[in-house]
Order: sequence, then C-alpha cells, then structure tokens
Amino acid sequence: MKYVTVVSLAAGLIFPNCASAQWNNPDKANLRMQVKSKVGKVRSLETTPFFGDYNSDGKDDALVFAYYDDRNGGNSTSLDVFLFKGTGKRFSFVKKIQDVYGTAPRMVRFSPGTIKVTLTTLGPNDPRCCPTATKEYVISAR
Repeated sequence: MKYVTVVSLAAGLIFPNCASAQWNNPDKANLRMQVKSKVGKVRSLETTPFFGDYNSDGKDDALVFAYYDDRNGGNSTSLDVFLFKGTGKRFSFVKKIQDVYGTAPRMVRFSPGTIKVTLTTLGPNDPRCCPTATKEYVISAR
C-alpha cells in the first residue's frame, strides 16, 4: 500500500502540469453539449476532455477529442479536436484544431499559449488496424 502511495505521489511530481481527462464536474455539462453540437449527428460519439489553463487566467480551459463513426458508413473512425476557453462555469468555443491524428490522447500539458498532447499513431510499417508509433503534438492555443 505504501508503494502505491509513493508511486502516485511521484507521478504527480514528475508530471505536475498534466491535464486531467474527466467530465466529473457538473459545471462542465454544457461543454459536452457544445461538442455534440459541433460534431453533428453521428451514430457513435466518444469524447475525451482535458482541462487546464492555457491563457493564465486561473480558469480551466478545455481540449476535447471527439471520435465518431464515419458518417458515410464503413469501419473508419473520424477525429475532431476542439479548443474551448473557460469562462467560469461555462466554456466558449475557440477553434477546431486541424492536423491532429491518432488514438489514446494522453500526457496533455497546458502552458501559456500552447498545449502539448501525446497520441498513438501509425508507424511506417504499421497496418491500419494497429498503430504503434507515439507522436507528441504541440497545439497553438492563441
């Protein structure tokens, strides 16, 4: 038990600025509705939000990954990434982020003007089903 506590504490010290991925705050319910509205009608929608402060105003901002089934059918998945500014209990849409690809977003780090995120993407010899490469994206939050 002590080992787990030490590991958890160490992880917090190693990645102190990593954003959390959760919807658990009831004040963030409107954000989920905004994402659904931006994506539009789809058969399946999986959203992963990350919260942190990219503009140094002391309020949580949000970077949201929205994965959904291709509207035209088939077995492909589409990804939209959205940036929101926190305004207290609500979020204001800023922009759709272009040219971010991959699965399993993680290690999201908010800093003034930028957000870094790591995703799993296709490597040079990977079949389309099974990405193995890791890529860090640096997103401009201006």
